[in-house]
Amino acid sequence: MHPLEEARKAGLTIFQCFTHNETTLNELIEPILPRSAECEVLRVLASEAVMEKLSSTHSAPPCIATIAMPETPSSLNDFLEHISSKSSVINRLLVLDRLQDPGNLG
Repeated sequence: MHPLEEARKAGLTIFQCFTHNETTLNELIEPILPRSAECEVLRVLASEAVMEKLSSTHSAPPCIATIAMPETPSSLNDFLEHISSKSSVINRLLVLDRLQDPGNLG
């Protein structure tokens, strides 16, 4: 599933979506974010240079979006309440405390 689709299904607000070519706009973005009254996402055709400036990766992805950050629970109890309200069953939960290098988790 494309990250834009995941964000939309999670109910996150998507403000803008940048791409450097019209094919990506028509074939990738439009099916996920169709133009409608309830989907007011600004679509921007940008140059490859702009896409590279917006991206934090070595080569820019086909689209970059600005998405509202979800609210994060302030405690483990709040987190568990939040998760239980979203899902009927939690099969597994991994809590990592003070993990300095996520690469060491593997």
